[in-house]
Amino acid sequence: MFHDYNQYGKLYIILIKSINKRFQFYWDQYEEKHTETQFMDDKDHEVNLNELAKIYPILYTIFDPISKEHNSLALQKSPSSDQIEKCINSDPEQIQFIINPTVKEQRLAVEARAATIQYIKTPDITIQFLVVEDDPINIGYIVNPAEAVQIKALKLSTNIIQTFKSINSPTKKVINYYNQLVYDYLKKTDQYDNDVKY
Repeated sequence: MFHDYNQYGKLYIILIKSINKRFQFYWDQYEEKHTETQFMDDKDHEVNLNELAKIYPILYTIFDPISKEHNSLALQKSPSSDQIEKCINSDPEQIQFIINPTVKEQRLAVEARAATIQYIKTPDITIQFLVVEDDPINIGYIVNPAEAVQIKALKLSTNIIQTFKSINSPTKKVINYYNQLVYDYLKKTDQYDNDVKY
């Protein structure tokens, strides 16, 4: 497997002796502006770089220059706002490597690709609204959507059942709102039966 990756880009193997663990970090610049990155453990499972770097901060020292060379935010200790913008413009998923992205950085990523909101730990409410206004089903990409955003997604949806199923942890108010929407729809279309509980 090493040769498969190494022939297309640089593959780095890190051995952490104290825990006898190996990690592989791979960068492949496949176009002038785009870089593919993979960060895996010895079982070929994806690694959360932010969590790993918290435990082993030396990784920043080792990989900061390599990340910059590959136009990647992965393991850059303190990227400039210009570097962040450049990297997100080339690949919006790079937002995942920013621990606390600004609202501007969040907007830049989700305007390019709405699904990248899933990589933002605590997206600003304005960014949440932006994503569901683009397509209500995008609510499923938000880990903890605000209650007002959940309701907005249902209001905008042409398929409220699918949208409701996409909401992570709907609040009681949202569940009641959804039930009312379903009830109103069934009443309007004469499909409601008073003897049946929905």
